[in-house]
Amino acid sequence: MGHDSEMDAVGSDYGKANFIKIHTDKQIYYGGDKISGKVMLSLMQPMIADGIYILLEGYEKTSFEDHTATEFLMHSKCLLYHHCCIHYVGGETIQPGNYVLPFTVKLTTGKSGSFALPKGLDEDTNADTFYKIQADFRISPQETLTSEQEIIICNPAPPMNLYNVPEREGKVSYLWCIPKGLASLCVKIEQCDYKPGDPIEVFLEVNNASTVDLPSLKVELTRTIKICADNSYKLYKETMSSCYLKGPKAGETSQYTANLKIPRVTPAQTFGALITCQYLVRTTLDVPWSSAIVHKWTVQVFQPEKSDYQKNFTYPLGCETTTFHTINLATMPCEDDDMFGIA
Repeated sequence: MGHDSEMDAVGSDYGKANFIKIHTDKQIYYGGDKISGKVMLSLMQPMIADGIYILLEGYEKTSFEDHTATEFLMHSKCLLYHHCCIHYVGGETIQPGNYVLPFTVKLTTGKSGSFALPKGLDEDTNADTFYKIQADFRISPQETLTSEQEIIICNPAPPMNLYNVPEREGKVSYLWCIPKGLASLCVKIEQCDYKPGDPIEVFLEVNNASTVDLPSLKVELTRTIKICADNSYKLYKETMSSCYLKGPKAGETSQYTANLKIPRVTPAQTFGALITCQYLVRTTLDVPWSSAIVHKWTVQVFQPEKSDYQKNFTYPLGCETTTFHTINLATMPCEDDDMFGIA
């Protein structure tokens, strides 16, 4: 890595002014994970300070125009708040130099997944679930050096989902009343989690034990986004990818492979109080004179790391660092979710 890119990793002000930089070991986390990383503090002159603090914060915000009520609705919810000191100075003087402070913060479970509304979906609607981690070098109540970084939280689908049943069975009739036998539809998806741009391979088996030919089979990937604000909501349901297949004849059992694809630009799933985004693989077996046999299977779509994320925290050439020993955080005041009534 060249000198310029190393400078960018810690900030262009290195060697010119006092600055602070925070960097986590990775960008994507799940509920219950430990967020670890480093804070680099570079001082050009001696400074009397209070300490170095970490703030972990997350929110869910929505707004849209309600045309039925001719008003603009807005709603926000704090999802995460954790504030603690990682190095207490207490009014003492810190000498000039480059200091590195390792930190670890525990992420609580049950948080909504990071989300950004797709561009062009609706110009009147805004929806965002955003998390960040911030480092503050508190010099005085009026002066603070600050650095922040976005973190991505993944929100897996609920483990118990009634849709995820491998087989569906339906009755086949003629003229809506004369029994003609049974037909069953079995669906299997081997992979459970995907990222934008990934293909989805769907394996199907149709057992047509009836005396009626089944004309067609449709497999589609759907995305449903629900945005809530106040007591109103907006719903966006869209077919992202689809595949049409010819159904089996009477008395036959046929096997199929359907190939779907997740768009390269699409938000990750989330199940929040204000924002939900869910993906389903929906299979529909058309049955003449009877109700179609429908099978739904939830698909988990996770957000990948941002392309501009610096995986490694590097220091400029010639930078000599000193590692602070972090204090016992249990002895320091800490503001967290419980203080703010955040579940």
